[in-house]
Order: sequence, then structure tokens, then C-alpha cells
Amino acid sequence: MNEIEQLVETAINDITKISKPKELPLASDIRLLKGIIGKLPKRYNQLNRPIERLSPEKIQKAKSNYHQFNLIKKRHPELVSQEVDRLYSGLVVLIIRAEVALIMGLINRKNRLSTDDVLVVLRNEKERRKVLQQPLKDVILAYYRRNGFPWEIRDINTQVVTVFIDETIKPSPLDQFYTVGMFSYIICEGNIKKEKRMDTRIIESGIQPSAEIVHVELITIEAMEYVLFKLLSKYHYHGKVVFKIDSQAAQKRWIDEKYAYGIVNQFKSITISRIPRTGNTRADKLCRQYSIVTIKNDSINQAKNKVARINTAQIKPAKNNPIRDFIRRII
Repeated sequence: MNEIEQLVETAINDITKISKPKELPLASDIRLLKGIIGKLPKRYNQLNRPIERLSPEKIQKAKSNYHQFNLIKKRHPELVSQEVDRLYSGLVVLIIRAEVALIMGLINRKNRLSTDDVLVVLRNEKERRKVLQQPLKDVILAYYRRNGFPWEIRDINTQVVTVFIDETIKPSPLDQFYTVGMFSYIICEGNIKKEKRMDTRIIESGIQPSAEIVHVELITIEAMEYVLFKLLSKYHYHGKVVFKIDSQAAQKRWIDEKYAYGIVNQFKSITISRIPRTGNTRADKLCRQYSIVTIKNDSINQAKNKVARINTAQIKPAKNNPIRDFIRRII
């Protein structure tokens, strides 16, 4: 067993230490135990598959069942027979194998992580303890999204990408008589239907300026084009793209004019999904609270005061000016 397998095994076994069991009556634990035992054949079947058919969602369900089993075992050990304990030990073996297979898929892909890159994360106990919330593969990717990837060219290993976009036109932070157009974007792996599920799947987020300062829907269209070019050039992605926007005018304009944008032919499909503003709060906050260049209010006020002092200052010529005196002599 290599070090990756050992650390994955440690992470899965540590699930038993993640949380203390809450007190539940015996009858409740009997019902819970019957439910998770009934799901064991399905979990065995879902995990005992080739790597290309492994589902991270099914792996998470198996880990959740294992976690429930251990809580019941701590509360009422008399309910757990040796046979059931043996069956769940077998499930742990399949979970470890599936987690290792997904991690090795990252290492074996071109321009992906090296074994040393993976070990950096797996040796971190704080990161390993996230195993109950998401597959270790996603824990590793999330770590490098926060801290910077060790490779220059990145590709996205997913069939669908979801992009949340928001736009705004607001007064310039330096001069209230001028307006600026801006848009924000959050690119996520997978088909994210609700923004509360995006945290562990964010690939990239950011804000960009727009030359448009009148028609908000044109800023949205510009943002969509910007993200599509980024997906092509930076991530080499050509799969399905789902845009989440809250502008009905932009949605209608895209539907009417999408064939004018040649870039759409580079993707398997592009879907525009209009969501209420309450469902797009993350992108909205990103767009409204930040400027393209972040400047603290104190710095802005200092700059304004300096400009005001320069404009009102009475500039007096210097008494001794060698260059001026030399010019006067030769003239």
C-alpha cells in the first residue's frame, strides 16, 4: 500500500471521530440501522465499478451511511452484530478504493497534479477531515483553487459548467459625475441549480470592467462572451455551459442574436437560465461591493484632498533657478 492509499484509509477511518453521537432512543436507532442495512447491496453495487463509471455522489452517500452506522454503534453497540460490522468493513474497503481511483485520475491526466501535489493536501489533517463533506478529489482541487494550481495550463474535468453572472452600472468611486459598467462571474463545476451548493465547486470568480454604461443587458452579453473565451483559452473546455443570470432582457437578446456570436459553435451546448435576484446573491455581492481596482475609502479621500490642495495652491517661482538664470544670460 503506497502513501496515498494509506492517507485515504486514514481519512475514511477518521470519519468515526468527526462528530460525537447525539442521544437517540433505541427505537430510533433500530429504524435507522434497518434503513442503512437495506441500502448496503445498492452501495456495494455502486462502488464496485470501473473508474469511469464511479459517481462521486454515490461515494458520498456510502460515506454518509458509514458515518450513520458508526454513530449507531457508539450509541447502542448491542444493536450491531458481527456480521453487520463485517459488511460495513467491506464497504469501507470499497470507499477507499473508489476515492483512490478518483485521485489517481487527477494524477494521470495531462497537465494535472503530480503525486507530490496530492500528498501535500492528504498529509494535511485539516483537509483530510473534509472527507465527509466531499470526495477527496474535490478537497484536493478546492485546496489548489484557493492556493494556486501547480500547473500553468488547466483543463476542466466535467461535462457541465455553471456560470453565475451579475452586472451593474454605478457611479465611479473617484468621481460621482461619471458612471462605470462592471460585471462579475463565478464559474463552477457541474450543473449547480442553487448557489448555496457552489462553495466546493468554484473554479474561478472575478470582476471585469465594461465599456457599456447605458444598457445593462449588453453588459450581461459581454460577460457571457468573456467567460466563454476564458473557458476556451484558459481551460480548453468545449462541453456544456449553463449561464445563470437575472436579466430577462439579456436572455431575450441572447436568444435572438446568439447565432451572431461565432464562439457558441465551440461548445457542446449553451443554456441560459434566468433566476431571481435572490438566487444570484453571491455574484451580485461580488459585483457591487468591489471595484476593478480595490481602493480603500481612506486612500480615495487622501487622493481627493491632495488634488484639492494642488488646485488651490499658489505656486511661487523659486528664488534660485540655475537653468532659468543661464537661459537669461545667453539671451
